[in-house]
Amino acid sequence: MVAATNDRPEVFFGDGSSIAAEVVVGADGAWSTVRRVVSGCEPVYTGTCFVTTQSPSGQQLSPRSKAVIARGTLMAVAPGLGILVHHNADGTLSGYIAVNESPEWVESFDIADDAAVQNLLARRFHGWAPALTDLVVENATSPVLRPIYALPTGHRWDPVPGVTLLGDAAHLMSPFIGQGANLVMFDAAELAKHVVAGPTHIERAVKIYESELFPRSAEIAAQSADNLLRFFGDDAPHSAVDLFRHRLR
Repeated sequence: MVAATNDRPEVFFGDGSSIAAEVVVGADGAWSTVRRVVSGCEPVYTGTCFVTTQSPSGQQLSPRSKAVIARGTLMAVAPGLGILVHHNADGTLSGYIAVNESPEWVESFDIADDAAVQNLLARRFHGWAPALTDLVVENATSPVLRPIYALPTGHRWDPVPGVTLLGDAAHLMSPFIGQGANLVMFDAAELAKHVVAGPTHIERAVKIYESELFPRSAEIAAQSADNLLRFFGDDAPHSAVDLFRHRLR
């Protein structure tokens, strides 16, 4: 636990000990404990779940599946559904199956029940082309269902002495801009740059960092949220095709 008292943050550990610090940086991910010191925001379910999928141990893709995916990545999307899988260099498959489900459904569903997840996928993809349903059914032997959560696209907080955030703790978003890992590294580098430039003025360094962080992360988070709708919203797959067509111009 972290508490901001007397203009210096104090960190409390599980064994009962504690330390006072000049600055505490919350880099503790989506469900950050440190974030609660500076912000009342918690991640919200986006409406989309991913199911991780991969080839069974020792099994390569069938010739038909190889032909469908070719030598790269396949994206087959429709309103509320998607297949996003990669043909690995060793002939195996890895990727994600996407399904849109309600928050109430997520709350009641046993995400650790392999059979229930497999039945869900078989039901939701019924009627798709056999070559595509094969990718789902044949490679969902140990599926893991992961609801996708995100913070508000404009997430920010008022300054708290000696406490700040970076990475998912600051700007958790859906993975549809492909910038999550890049952002956390950039956040860390920028914060370090400002601290090194003014080591005797930590508070000022943190404020400068946050003033740059907020607009940067808001822009990318908004793009990610837009892309999630493009891939799994009511206009899919046409909205996804339009996205790639625009990028290729």
